[in-house]
Amino acid sequence: MNTKTFKIFLAVFVQLAIVLTVTGVKYTQSVNGVEVLLKIRPVDPTDILRGDYVTLAYDIDRFQIRDGYVFEEGTNTAMSGFKSYMGYVGEMQKDDVVYVGLERMESSKYWGFSGHISTQMPEFVDPTREVYLKGVIESEYKEDVGSAPEGDEYYRYSSQVQHITIRYNNLDRYDIPQGTGQGFDPAKFEFSVRVNVKPRDGNAVIKQVYKDGVPWP
Repeated sequence: MNTKTFKIFLAVFVQLAIVLTVTGVKYTQSVNGVEVLLKIRPVDPTDILRGDYVTLAYDIDRFQIRDGYVFEEGTNTAMSGFKSYMGYVGEMQKDDVVYVGLERMESSKYWGFSGHISTQMPEFVDPTREVYLKGVIESEYKEDVGSAPEGDEYYRYSSQVQHITIRYNNLDRYDIPQGTGQGFDPAKFEFSVRVNVKPRDGNAVIKQVYKDGVPWP
């Protein structure tokens, strides 16, 4: 084998190895799941301790829908709305199954809302970039917010916002040994949870809760 032939063979081999590696990673993630880190949101302290488990809340469990755009509660509507690439996001009903897109946040260890939400599991999603979490609409209500300000390109014509709360199976509570829940206060400490998400169906389980980066309890 001459030098030129060897170089061509080596280049093809390297490219093939890269393709196989990426494919292997995606297959492994589709089977074993993707681990993501979610930040826990503070809730009413009287509701978080339940004896042998704690209740958990996240930024990704509360959204608003307006003119087909979806955005997290508490964000600026005009700047933080996302049109779902699956199409128009219509009115949602209580008990509807939804799939919420997650992606790693820029310059952060946490994953957050990717801007995509759908009532069907999207196809051809790259689990190395985005995963979808399966949830159920726990509650919803509508609010008339009046006409949008002049020049608001997003919501010039709509005056109604739908607020939805999503419950994620297996993620809303964390079982702990009885008597070990003292100190669980996300308002004072940084609590997070490591979750394993199955890209095929969006189901997830909690692997570990952390308090200021240390496994808890």
